[in-house]
Amino acid sequence: MSHILVVGATGMLREATLQLAHLGMRISAIARTWENLNQLRIAASYSRGIINPIAIDYGDTTTLRAMLRYTMLEFGPIDSVIAWVRSDSPQTLRAIAHCLSMPGDLHPESHKNSSESTSSRCNFLHLLGSSTSNPLQAVSPISRELESLPHIHYRRAILGYKHENGDSRWLTNSEISEGVLAAIHSTDQTSIIGKLEPWSARPTG
Repeated sequence: MSHILVVGATGMLREATLQLAHLGMRISAIARTWENLNQLRIAASYSRGIINPIAIDYGDTTTLRAMLRYTMLEFGPIDSVIAWVRSDSPQTLRAIAHCLSMPGDLHPESHKNSSESTSSRCNFLHLLGSSTSNPLQAVSPISRELESLPHIHYRRAILGYKHENGDSRWLTNSEISEGVLAAIHSTDQTSIIGKLEPWSARPTG
């Protein structure tokens, strides 16, 4: 069973998280409040997969690292990451990447029947917004840093907008989740969910 870490699992990524659980994935879901995580876990209770709720402030990287280490001890190595993190929290992405560099056999008994290779690179999908700037125009320092790490396969998914009936609007949570699921299976280094051009046509509100 694949082990996927979803950061921001109870907000706009809720539908994507539930769909992955339905497909039989083991999901370690990070969000700030236990109540929302528990509702997510209940919603996935009849799925083939498992929701492992992690209620923390991801800005507290000391706690984040400890929780991720414990999670990997209990559920095995993380195969994929879907990260929706504030742009002012690059330390969160760095902390996650550091934990992913740990040996996959931290606790062999916890996943000794796994057929997945612990030596393969972890797929790391970083979600980026476009409400204030176009991520295609400038790659952030944290993106360049993560791209250079040998133990992860770093890719970006940029959230754009929709233009329909002569008007523009931001993506709905359902559209974002659908696009994220498509980006997971894409081989593109950068996926665009919705559209970014023309830049001048994007919503202002």
